[in-house]
Amino acid sequence: MVIPEGAKAVFGLGNPGRKYKGNRHNIGFMVVEALAVDLGAGLKRSLFLAGRVGSAVIEGRRVLLVEPSTYMNRSGACVAKVVARYALKLSDILFVHDEVDLPLGEVRVRQKGSSAGHRGMASIIQALQTQSLSRVRVGIARPENGAVADHVLSDFLPAERPAVKEVVSLAKTACLQWLRYGFEKPFELR
Repeated sequence: MVIPEGAKAVFGLGNPGRKYKGNRHNIGFMVVEALAVDLGAGLKRSLFLAGRVGSAVIEGRRVLLVEPSTYMNRSGACVAKVVARYALKLSDILFVHDEVDLPLGEVRVRQKGSSAGHRGMASIIQALQTQSLSRVRVGIARPENGAVADHVLSDFLPAERPAVKEVVSLAKTACLQWLRYGFEKPFELR
């Protein structure tokens, strides 16, 4: 795939495989898959890039959609390969990931910051050697009891699915706004 200079990329974080498909940790994949459907960008497996990759054009600008297949805690390996392969500028990359410190249904956009304990973002920060990474944080809520690791690797409950559908749509809208305007306009996330 030939990507012209000035392309943007949206990385959805999650774990590959059917076993993890409906997990809370995979909400980043869910958002990128919804974007791919809306933009007509089929995601295809790339062994070289260690992920599923698709592309589309928005407002005359090429956009890459990427789901790392390296598992969450090693997401930085795929990200580093894609960034190097397509000479992406860090300001042209957006990450979408789950966030236990936000309630289910809430979305927040950040231009930079620490991993806040998110191991996928920690891997990416380490691989790219910067915290200046834009991201869409998608609330999945902290568990009322039990371990966070078990919670993020559990599937959404049937009663939560309407809220999941809404938050995926909201996060997708945030991604589309970022793709069109960057951080020039305030995000409308309600």
